[in-house]
Amino acid sequence: ERNTPTFLVDFPINHQLDNSWAVSYMAKNLRRLVQKIVEFGGKQVTDDDLRAQIKIQNRARRIARDIVYMWWNAETIPSYSSEIRNVITLANDFCGDPVAGIQVLEEAYREIKERAEKGIKGIEMADKPVRLFLCGSCVTPSTHHIDRVGGTVIGWDDWWNRLLVDVEEDGPDPFISMAKAILSFPYELPTHERAIWTAEQAKRSRSDGLVFAFNWGCNNQSAVARAVCDVVKKEIGIPTMALEMGELGRAEQLEQSNNRIDSFIEMMA
Repeated sequence: ERNTPTFLVDFPINHQLDNSWAVSYMAKNLRRLVQKIVEFGGKQVTDDDLRAQIKIQNRARRIARDIVYMWWNAETIPSYSSEIRNVITLANDFCGDPVAGIQVLEEAYREIKERAEKGIKGIEMADKPVRLFLCGSCVTPSTHHIDRVGGTVIGWDDWWNRLLVDVEEDGPDPFISMAKAILSFPYELPTHERAIWTAEQAKRSRSDGLVFAFNWGCNNQSAVARAVCDVVKKEIGIPTMALEMGELGRAEQLEQSNNRIDSFIEMMA
């Protein structure tokens, strides 16, 4: 309606890196996308410009990974569930200001390091909260509610998986480097392989349970939720729950989903 320019970046799936055509196809899409942005914005973007930004983004990934691993290994949960998510989100999306983003991540690293070493827990957090690993896209149970009822969210599969893949910094073609990284995201693996990776993350984070949340009618996530939960339970033996939600920002089923989370946490506590 507003005649907003749009652009499709197609994403080939299923063993993408086994096919050289998938990498070149993805790289071609990315190059066309950047050229289209140049046409809109008027500022030329060179391959060296992209390499410089790749280095900055990799730096953010490394800082955020270090923060999350400190968080996972701390004997006392150092802050709220929303804060670990904020760290992961910021390292993925600088919101237009990479310099400020890196600065905030560095400050967060120092803060979490001190809190983890001194055993300082988040205010009003339970002394021994139930550690939940969350899966799924576009929807998530309320982190504030989880904290209030004696739980804590220790990790997310979606945004977290993107931080585990660095982009080659000095490759001959930065678009090929970015394409290889994007096509390596564990979240996009075939379902069983994705589930195995998820189990590894849940185990490393010392999660007590796993919740796979998805919106009603989402074919992408609802189709795999139960399978991922079953594999995780089989691999590492923790309770799992597939949680269908109908919120989409409107919170029309908030009480129902909160009640199910309450029961799940109470069972493990």
